[in-house]
Amino acid sequence: TILDMLNAVPLISISGEIGVKKFSLLQRLMTSLDVSMALEREPLGSAYYAKPQEELLKGHVRGWLRDLMPSDASRRYYGFKELVGPRHGLDVPRLLELFGSSVRVVRNYRKDINSQAQSGFYQYTKNTFNKLVNITALLMKQTQHVPCFDLPLESFSVQNFNRLLSFLNIYNCSFTRIVHAHAHGTY
Repeated sequence: TILDMLNAVPLISISGEIGVKKFSLLQRLMTSLDVSMALEREPLGSAYYAKPQEELLKGHVRGWLRDLMPSDASRRYYGFKELVGPRHGLDVPRLLELFGSSVRVVRNYRKDINSQAQSGFYQYTKNTFNKLVNITALLMKQTQHVPCFDLPLESFSVQNFNRLLSFLNIYNCSFTRIVHAHAHGTY
């Protein structure tokens, strides 16, 4: 998978989905930031004297997200798999904005959505094709204002993975083959 391929690069540390069941850790983190920033506007109560420092709070959020990754001083790129999904409800542009100009997005999706809808666990769910069309469109929309590298499944090749490394300004290594972790549609 793309996760296995990217984590094989010494400078990269990508986590799988950060959530448990329908609980999105990233969504809860962003909600906590919103609540913290709203404290200053509270007219009464113990929060009346709160003076949240937005840039410091955002710095803490960035550090907290970074600290979720395996700690290794050599890792320069940290990230998460599947920021856009049907159950996340995450304001992805706002999350990406927290990281400023250092954000890089790898958009991994299927061009052949019909085949995707008939594979793996998708074949057992209702309205899969429409859901996948909507998720792919949402991915494109929510990441349109940051540097992106499109890597659809149908384009997996040694050449494209090496282009991805160039996109990330990583030049001290290269791929020689592609990992296929889900051979024949199985896990």
